Parts: sequence; C-alpha cells; structure tokens
Amino acid sequence: WPRYVDFQERIVQTLASTVERGQREGDVAESVDPEDDARLIIGAAHMIAQMKFTGQPDDKIEHFMETVLAAILGFPAPRRN
Repeated sequence: WPRYVDFQERIVQTLASTVERGQREGDVAESVDPEDDARLIIGAAHMIAQMKFTGQPDDKIEHFMETVLAAILGFPAPRRN
C-alpha cells in the first residue's frame, strides 16, 4: 500500500504541475486548486474506465469527459442535449 500511495502522489504532483502551467498560460482558471484538479482527473479516469467496461454509450462517456474537463478548467459544464 505505501508504494501505491507514493506512486499516486507522484502522479498527483505531475498533473498538478500541468494544471499550474495551464493557469500561467491562461488556459485554466486561476480559481481552481491544482492538486484538487489532479485528484479529480485521476478519479475521472477511473470512472471513464468503469463506464467503458459497463457498456455505457460513447456519447454519455464523451459528455462526462466534457463535464469533468469544464470543472478542471474552471468553466461552466456543458448542457446535455
């Protein structure tokens, strides 16, 4: 377990650095917390895998990804048609 936690924290820090870069470049809202966003990305990736394995339609998965991306970037979530 400790090795998994260490690995996960390295991934969180890598993703948080990417979010911080996006903030500096103006692509990510300054209001978001980079580490929170990193953990959201990891959780969303797990959920996307589960959605694929349970046979969810591609359009539902795509909408989920767009919603998560909007939250990560600090923008309003898209409306589903």
